[in-house]
Amino acid sequence: MIAGNKCDMESSRRVPKKEAETFAKANNALHYLVSAKSGANITELFTELANSIFESKKNSEKVLIGGKGRNPRIRIEDVQADKEKDKKKKECC
Repeated sequence: MIAGNKCDMESSRRVPKKEAETFAKANNALHYLVSAKSGANITELFTELANSIFESKKNSEKVLIGGKGRNPRIRIEDVQADKEKDKKKKECC
């Protein structure tokens, strides 16, 4: 998910909208234009993020959130693959 800030201040944006949309599409990500100042699209962005996390959990995936400060990282891992690895370790000898 990619959030482009300053949707209410087009001239202050550092990355053109079209470039951000192209990048998001190339990386199979959703793109939202938001405004920290007015709050525009913030609720929609976090609702979609929460739904994505919920769906991934529902599909037996593990969501890991890490990072510090204003740059958190979200990583989704396949729980089923982890279980297969653990099973193979236990079958040793």
